[in-house]
Amino acid sequence: MEKKAIEISTYPDANMSLLSLSTKASDVAWVDSPIGNYNANKFPDKYQVVYFSPQAPYGIGFGVDEKGKQLATGVQQALLKLQQDGVYESLLKKWGLNPKDAQPAFPINGATL
Repeated sequence: MEKKAIEISTYPDANMSLLSLSTKASDVAWVDSPIGNYNANKFPDKYQVVYFSPQAPYGIGFGVDEKGKQLATGVQQALLKLQQDGVYESLLKKWGLNPKDAQPAFPINGATL
């Protein structure tokens, strides 16, 4: 029996990727872990996460000038406060993410400022 060739499609965002699964236009989709975990938890009959790497260098980023270090430090301090108050863990759980996979020090450029 001859194997069917793999056809790769790209979509502009995760919503379209998930829609392609729902409409059976795709058999598999690659999305960011927060999106995948959230949808797998919210719609377990529709989606399942089959691979997750907590070692992936996910994070948020924004470019700034030298004065932007103050902004980066402020964002880092705000995230640390949310973590101390238990809000951060609560939000991770709400969106189907495991707090063990988070980066608790909220590194900036791989380090603390």
